[in-house]
Amino acid sequence: MMKSIAVLVACVVVSCSTLASARSVAGLASQSVQSMKGRHLLAHIEMEELRHISRGLRQDDGGFTYGELDGYKNWGGICQQADEIAESPIDIPQENVREAYASPSGAMSFDYSNLEGATVTNTGHGPQVNVAEGNIMSIGNERWQLLQYHFHTPSEHALRGRLASMEIHFVHSNVDTGDLAVIGILMNAANRRTRESYSTALAQALSRVPDDIKGESDPFTLSVDTFTALLVPTGALPAGRSTGSGEVPVVTYSGSLTTPPCTAGVTWFVIMKSTPVGANQVLSFQRFLGNGTTISLNSRPLVPSLDRDISTDIAALGSGASDADSPDAAEAPAAGSTEADSPDVDAEVVAEVPVVVDVPVVAVDESND
Repeated sequence: MMKSIAVLVACVVVSCSTLASARSVAGLASQSVQSMKGRHLLAHIEMEELRHISRGLRQDDGGFTYGELDGYKNWGGICQQADEIAESPIDIPQENVREAYASPSGAMSFDYSNLEGATVTNTGHGPQVNVAEGNIMSIGNERWQLLQYHFHTPSEHALRGRLASMEIHFVHSNVDTGDLAVIGILMNAANRRTRESYSTALAQALSRVPDDIKGESDPFTLSVDTFTALLVPTGALPAGRSTGSGEVPVVTYSGSLTTPPCTAGVTWFVIMKSTPVGANQVLSFQRFLGNGTTISLNSRPLVPSLDRDISTDIAALGSGASDADSPDAAEAPAAGSTEADSPDVDAEVVAEVPVVVDVPVVAVDESND
């Protein structure tokens, strides 16, 4: 067990490309941790190797875990029907990523300005930040109220078969229908542009989450940059603004919650451009998941896309032109669009991920350039 942990930590801080090369640098793990800032975070490692390390993961009263012995293969609800029902998370194919960058949308508008009265709950699978009423995401005539946000490591969605260091989920409820919508934003550590990266949102969550499972913190006021620091780098908000809309590369599709009971009919908005997080913050989050005694993960493996529509035409959702559960396919990418239309994608996430239910893979940030 200790050997496996040493191998994992070595890969976390020195960007190993294979498990064999990880073992060759395992002896450097302790000093590498001390100087990890600015280093690459996660590497190509077989997930089953990691699951041996993840048995100590926090578990809530619902009984589901991400661990090897009683993990995702035993989840309840419709979670075992991902080959028949459109569930989440999925891999966003290359053509959709390119299209999102070539035609960024200005249709999403944010007013996340009510910062008072937030609490942090220990769900047993990480900190969940519950926010007060009045924080609204709008698309045309449709309005969704932000309920809570939480984190996963590594990212649950993949872009072109590649994962990121983490992913944050903003869970919303439609103010008229009660239908759920989730915004997924990838979080990446220590790439060339953000070597001193830091996430205020994650820092606040980790500093206030109770140790006791199902425990909830006292109410507090979120920092003014909690949301802007997350949304401005993605293009969802213009720089220097806490409300409004920006030009954001985003896709939408109909899926499910990524935890039991994997409720279907959830409208997903996955933003293609990532937001920064500190490498040491990701390690702190993984240690929290492992009860402070090991490093653990909390992401559901990719599920089949089942040929569902993945659209960049999110404006249609707010105009009534299409059903939110099955958005119309967007127009074809502009002629002549190339990799240059999505310059950040390859620099941010680099590990290949097979799109099958049982084989998730941990990824690294920018290891091959």
